[in-house]
Amino acid sequence: MRRAVHPASEASDNLNIVDVSDPHHPYEIATYQSPYQGSFFSGLAVSGDYVYVVGTVDEQLVSPAVPPPPQRGYLWIIDASNPTQPSEAGFYSAEIGSIFCGVAVSGDYAYVVSNVDLQVVDISRPISPTVVASLATPGWDIAIVGNFAYIASNSALQVIDITTPTQPTKAGIYNASTTITDLVVDQNYIYVMIGGGDLRVLDISVAATPVEIHSYSMPVAVEGFAVRGDDIYICNSFGGLFILRQMHVYLPLVLLGCFVCYFRIG
Repeated sequence: MRRAVHPASEASDNLNIVDVSDPHHPYEIATYQSPYQGSFFSGLAVSGDYVYVVGTVDEQLVSPAVPPPPQRGYLWIIDASNPTQPSEAGFYSAEIGSIFCGVAVSGDYAYVVSNVDLQVVDISRPISPTVVASLATPGWDIAIVGNFAYIASNSALQVIDITTPTQPTKAGIYNASTTITDLVVDQNYIYVMIGGGDLRVLDISVAATPVEIHSYSMPVAVEGFAVRGDDIYICNSFGGLFILRQMHVYLPLVLLGCFVCYFRIG
């Protein structure tokens, strides 16, 4: 059985597990709901039988006496060895004031980015995850390639050397004009969405020195995107799907086509 795991929606406290063994007829087989009042999920990573979910709990909804800022970042480890019955194996909670945004897993470590920093969490014992290092590099999303982590932040793509997980160090940077909202890694390339609509393709064959090789400005705000082979699939909030193709590393991106859902009321 092939599984797809995703939060039910943005700012949701539900985790859905979907059977995609038949791509034409996907169906939900289980839902895990956070037992924490005032929580929402913001990112996840899957490794083996475990799903690593990051999010935030509004402590004022749990206890009105908690002074602002009430948010606290959480990393939940969900055992999905039986995909029809996911269960919490363990969790880690950060200091008050942190908002966990993204997570990536490599080996025995989960790398969590927040509005405050990067935290490296030892997950070798899922029942008791433990922070072993941190680095003052806030961000919105994170991806790992080999011994390097790439963090999307307010105005840059930060490159972090994680050769020694307990001693992450800044190794490089790609400066962007504004906030990097999303990133996808594919082999020697990293795709970043800047300002919600400006796609940049970066060559990371030299890991610490990302080099821009392509760019494409979308006509509308982008909700998310994915890469498969030479094609880039981009969706927006108006029900549109745009497909770009990379014909050659030295040629501009080409718009192959777009699909838009139209709605009529009345």
